Amino acid sequence: MGELSPVVIKQFGVEDMKITRDKANYICETPDGPRLIYKTSDESARIIFQHEIKEYLNGAGFSQTDRYVLSETGEPYVFIGGEYFVMTHCANLRDSNFNNPDDIAGAIKAIAKFHQCARNVPFKEDTEVFRQTVSLNEHYRKQSSELEAVRKRLNRQARLSDFDVLFIKNAGHYSGLIKDAVFAIEKTDYIEKRGKALNENHICHNALKEECLLLPGPGQEEGDFYLTQFSEAAVDLQLNDVARLVRRYVQRAGQEAKPLGFIFETYERTAPLTQSDIGIVKAMLAYPHAFVKIMNLFYSKKRSWTPNALINRMQSVVSEREVYERYIAAV
Repeated sequence: MGELSPVVIKQFGVEDMKITRDKANYICETPDGPRLIYKTSDESARIIFQHEIKEYLNGAGFSQTDRYVLSETGEPYVFIGGEYFVMTHCANLRDSNFNNPDDIAGAIKAIAKFHQCARNVPFKEDTEVFRQTVSLNEHYRKQSSELEAVRKRLNRQARLSDFDVLFIKNAGHYSGLIKDAVFAIEKTDYIEKRGKALNENHICHNALKEECLLLPGPGQEEGDFYLTQFSEAAVDLQLNDVARLVRRYVQRAGQEAKPLGFIFETYERTAPLTQSDIGIVKAMLAYPHAFVKIMNLFYSKKRSWTPNALINRMQSVVSEREVYERYIAAV
């Protein structure tokens, strides 16, 4: 990324203020505190969608988000030279650490509060609302068929790559897990709950990881978690976020992870979580998300990852399989 265009600076109304570069971002010192300016791959419709979510959250009691600062035209972005730039509130924050019991407990509480506030969002009539259109039932069944198609194709090939060999060796086990996940999700009331979430505009973050759940940095007083990076947010069943958080947590903490019951109990202290909800989350966790994702990346014609990097990732997933499966089976 080159120097920040003076036109961008002017349209955000900060041309006479101190601006410093921080990696791919720019920090601007304003009378109201530091602000972050950066280029985004999101286009106008998605930026506006995120903006309305964050403003609604702020009014509903969840102000800990990277809200957009409006440009001089009143939009939450500046469009210059075919690229979008945004300005957000900025603070001295650090990524959360999922190996830290206090951090993961705080993250769970923050997500529960976010879920409570991010419902019945009244989007404007002309706003493009992003909804998850495919149910997990459909998705799991499709991926089951994809896995079997790849396995059959490889069995007909004369020559196999190292990744192909690793995939075939483990495909049978993961195929069984996908089928178990299909059976488990269809035994729940997932469809009814998801329909309610779609009708009532429940917002799912869809990309929870340590760099999205931020805490006050060194030298600052302890405070609430900040939830950032809403680029993948969509209207959907919010239990998806709970499952994503658990997967990420177990991946990081491994055998040191607190029991799954701890996750549910911590969440319930802030937001309701029924036995039906827990059953849905457990069905989501049964689905071998990481294995399927890497399979799709490797066998996609549009992949950007190198084969060696994907082999290493797949080997990690396979080696951690026993710990993860034992963890989710404990409740």
